[in-house]
Amino acid sequence: MTDGHVEESRGDLAATLGQRTLGRIIDFLIVSTVIVALGGATVRSTESGDVELPRWVVLVLATSYFLYETLAVAIAGKTVGKHFTRTALVSVRDGSRPQPVQAAVRALVAVAGWVIAPGLGVILLVVVYATAILDRRQLRGMPDRLAGTAVVQRG
Repeated sequence: MTDGHVEESRGDLAATLGQRTLGRIIDFLIVSTVIVALGGATVRSTESGDVELPRWVVLVLATSYFLYETLAVAIAGKTVGKHFTRTALVSVRDGSRPQPVQAAVRALVAVAGWVIAPGLGVILLVVVYATAILDRRQLRGMPDRLAGTAVVQRG
C-alpha cells in the first residue's frame, strides 16, 4: 500500500464487494444473535404495528459490535467474517495490520448510525457501506477512508 492505494504487484488485491458484504453479514449475525436473544423478551410493538427494540438493546448491540470489530482487527487484522471470506484489513500506509486507533475509527463509523438515529440505523449503515461502490477500483468506503484502511483478499 502506498498513498492509499492497494499494491496489486505485491499481491494485495482489493476484496470484492461480495466478500465485504458477506463478511459484514457474518460479523453482524455473530454479535446480534447473542444480544437480541438477551433482549428478545423486551421487544415491543408500536401503535402502528412495527416492532422496535428498546434503546438499551440498541446501545448494547452497538457497543458490542464496536468492541468486537475493534479488538478483532487490532489483534488479528480481521474479524471472523473476514476470516471466512478470506479477507483482511490493512493500513493503507504500509500494508500492515491496522493500529488499534484505526480499528476503532473504522468500527465507530460503522455503528454511529445505530446510536445517533436508531430508527434509521440500518438505512444509515447501508449508506455508509454503499460509499465503497463509489470507489470502483479500491472499494474503500467511508469507514476505510476515515481510518486509513483497506479490505484486501488473503489466500
